[in-house]
Amino acid sequence: KTRCDINRYKKVAKYFTDNSGLPNLFLPGDNDWNDCPNSDAAWQYWASTFIPFEKNWAGRSAFPATVDRMPGQEVNFGFVRGGVVFLGLNLVGGQTNKYITQSDWDTIIENDIEWAKKYLNDHKVGDPKADPNSKEYVRGIVAFGHSARGRRFNKFLQERLSQTDIPVVYIHGNGHTYQAEQSFKSDKWYNYWRIQVDMGYNAPPARFTVRGTTKDALDLDMSVDKGMVFPGGFMKFDRRGGTYPGAVPVDENGIPLVEEDRMLDEVHELL
Repeated sequence: KTRCDINRYKKVAKYFTDNSGLPNLFLPGDNDWNDCPNSDAAWQYWASTFIPFEKNWAGRSAFPATVDRMPGQEVNFGFVRGGVVFLGLNLVGGQTNKYITQSDWDTIIENDIEWAKKYLNDHKVGDPKADPNSKEYVRGIVAFGHSARGRRFNKFLQERLSQTDIPVVYIHGNGHTYQAEQSFKSDKWYNYWRIQVDMGYNAPPARFTVRGTTKDALDLDMSVDKGMVFPGGFMKFDRRGGTYPGAVPVDENGIPLVEEDRMLDEVHELL
């Protein structure tokens, strides 16, 4: 809609830096980058605005200092919290074009695999010698990307982790409708979940909860309820109810399905 104007990137960034007391991390999508009229320019706008976005909270939180960035593909991030590895990956949907070829995609995904492999190796994830009682022990993996393009990446995870009891969750957008599936169930790998989040217009932000290991944390309610998946027994994904009052229904391109005047009337009624 905006033809990927630099001011739109800045506007989104300012919204988060002005309004969020908690650090934020961003990953690109096709509408931010490869579907833009000039993908090279769009990438420069995105990267200069959102990498590393966590630095905006450096004076207010200790968290930014715990985030690693992948050399050469700095969009990829990683951190460990509560015994869970969190990985941000460049797994964007959309088209190839004169700026981004299939060979480029292959290289990007290979880098994603190398980034994950480094984290798994550094923390002995899946290593039979890993000590479950160690403070360094990793008990779960959560990866974020933009699309389901990550099949080759997830195949790597299957080969590395399917024989362990470590739960793995891949969370992405792009499809615009909520999905939660055990993609490798037919291969008897039940600890893997792929979750596609709702389009932002149609649902509040999803909430992902990791239960800690203290006595108080173990008392936390982690029961399964409508709209939730429950991988590993200590992680909970809550889509937070789907459509909520005042949400604007949109088509697959994000275009509102109701007239603007009617939308304004509905907003006024809510206010």
